[in-house]
Amino acid sequence: MLEQLFGSRTRIKLLKIFLAQPTQLFFVRELTRAIGERINSVRREIANLIRLGVVIQRGPEEVKNAHESAHARSKNKRKQKKKLAADSRKYYQANPEFVLFHELKSLIFKSQLLAGRSLTEAIGKLGNVRLIMLTGFFVGDADAPTDLLIVGTVHRKKLIALIRQLKKSFGEEVRYTLMSTHEFKMRRAMTDKFLYRVLEGERMVLVDRLE
Repeated sequence: MLEQLFGSRTRIKLLKIFLAQPTQLFFVRELTRAIGERINSVRREIANLIRLGVVIQRGPEEVKNAHESAHARSKNKRKQKKKLAADSRKYYQANPEFVLFHELKSLIFKSQLLAGRSLTEAIGKLGNVRLIMLTGFFVGDADAPTDLLIVGTVHRKKLIALIRQLKKSFGEEVRYTLMSTHEFKMRRAMTDKFLYRVLEGERMVLVDRLE
């Protein structure tokens, strides 16, 4: 079973996406863009995950009342080829009834935390970092306004390059927020809504040299 679950790089990337956002509905082209793999490889691995029971497929009639989906966001693209149009009408989602669902989700979560620690080292090399906080995607909080809060002075272009690498590694867009120490302290003193949503939510502090 384990050999089948972690059979390829593409499959691992898909598992990370599905298990990090277990209630989210995805379609093939959306997943292909997210993980940067070939569409035929993504189709093949989704079929394997469905066969293993990790992922379930849903048709458009099943998701009419679901939250905003990628299909709804792209409904005006009527001139796609029939095969691609068919793909956009099929949705895929993690199967919460899978026998190892919670164990796999926990494993993915722990792998993200380990990646976060590696991220700390990488960010630390970009400048004078006073605070690094993981939220959102890293701690399984889909409602958080950001995934990564950095306070300090860093090389912006190098940070953007690092964030792009993270997207390829996780198969997921990593939202980051960068503030100077002065801005952070000022917004905290003003009870800034955005900042307090981060500070009061689920989070993991990896670096704290503010005081």
